[in-house]
Amino acid sequence: MGKTGQRTMFTIACSSGKDIRKHSYFPEEDEILLPAATNFKVVASLDHGNGLHMIQLQETMPTVPLLQPVLLSSSTNLSTGKINIILSRFKYTTDDVE
Repeated sequence: MGKTGQRTMFTIACSSGKDIRKHSYFPEEDEILLPAATNFKVVASLDHGNGLHMIQLQETMPTVPLLQPVLLSSSTNLSTGKINIILSRFKYTTDDVE
């Protein structure tokens, strides 16, 4: 980030972000992937001097959902031992996978 020039750091409080540390070129960094259309409100904006600005964001729930949530559940059929996976509106069983 450097110590001179204009710099902006975001502090984000959210529940929908996904940790991508295992997939990042910089695994020591606390990187998250934010879903598209995530809404935030500015909680605070701080000027620390020397060109460093910090903006604190808080995730908000949109009044109209922009993305359909993906529901994932699994169950086991005790009579056959098959695992059924239900993903949103589609149903798959272990017979569908080779």
